[in-house]
Amino acid sequence: MGQYYYGVIIDKDSKQPIMAAYCGKLTESNRADMASFAYELSKGRKGYMQRLVWAGDYSSQKDYDGETLYHLIGEREDKGEKVATTLQELDDIWATIRDLKGEAYDKAHEDYEKKSESYWMEHIYKANGDLRDELRYLCNHDRREYMDLNAFPIRNWEKVQNPLPILFSDPTCRIKGGGDYFFQDDWQYYSLWYGCVVSTEKDIPEGYKEINPRFEENTEIWTPDSICELIHGTRYDYRMPAPNAETFGRSICHYDEAHIKLACVPREVILGMYADWLKKVDCERVYKAYDLLMRAIKKDPNLEQEHKGLKLDVRKWTGHDGEEYTDTYAIVDEVEMRLYGPYDKGWECYMHHQASLYGIEYDCDMKSRRHFRKLAKERQAVA
Repeated sequence: MGQYYYGVIIDKDSKQPIMAAYCGKLTESNRADMASFAYELSKGRKGYMQRLVWAGDYSSQKDYDGETLYHLIGEREDKGEKVATTLQELDDIWATIRDLKGEAYDKAHEDYEKKSESYWMEHIYKANGDLRDELRYLCNHDRREYMDLNAFPIRNWEKVQNPLPILFSDPTCRIKGGGDYFFQDDWQYYSLWYGCVVSTEKDIPEGYKEINPRFEENTEIWTPDSICELIHGTRYDYRMPAPNAETFGRSICHYDEAHIKLACVPREVILGMYADWLKKVDCERVYKAYDLLMRAIKKDPNLEQEHKGLKLDVRKWTGHDGEEYTDTYAIVDEVEMRLYGPYDKGWECYMHHQASLYGIEYDCDMKSRRHFRKLAKERQAVA
């Protein structure tokens, strides 16, 4: 599915969110989102000279009493607490009509559309579609840099229309799934302005340096499909044993200082590192444990009896919502495999399930087994 974001204006002193707007996925945030934030960051508005971040729901920064900023905003809305939004004036008008029915709604909605268009043309856009002069320059007062928002190209829906999500993105959210930015173009600007004090201005402040990102989406680092290909094989035709999460694979996108450069290297380098990893694995041991587990489940779907070399381990963990959850693992010869269920017909261990041995993860379906053996024979032939 990919991750979703709120654009959030944060008070530079209290560090609390003072305005938030739901903006969908990173590269799907549109030009209207950019324009509405440009307005709220202008002189006389609540967001002027405040901090701006794009907070994703996969963030690992729990800066608000153990909560991420994204979930903090979401929980406040769920509780009915009023969270100021960009263009709050229009949202207030919409709130008065959204529950109307029939002709009353049609008439109120028509009036709203006219008021909305008038509002945008009065406060945000000029007749030629450019931002008004006082919104043109987005200025970063921490880095003494600026960008010309009117120079950022207008693109179709499938292309980046709003540079703010990438510039201000939470750096722990990079490349998690569909809708994120998977391209090397202007990568140096990714998260560069995260949490900086910004404003929109009519004139360029003296001594400020221009940045000119385009985010063209031309040079792929990889796409969601190629991430799957790296782990599972081309278009799921086969599966390869999954790498250790601390190295690469699904968690290659777990960004910290050690991994950020890794994500920017050519894909051939990643695959080379992956091949090196394959030399260290002990897949046959995992496959034997998997086969034993499958036979045990077939014989006793509920696994209520003792089975030779097999035990169950129930583990509790706390979700981001504070709720307590449990996972059940089957442990065979020190190989851990997560079980799903129990269902009406007992436990299941899905074919795409990853087993773990000494912290190294493996896919253990039959296609993976055949593919690994092929690779092993090739390595033996070379040796």
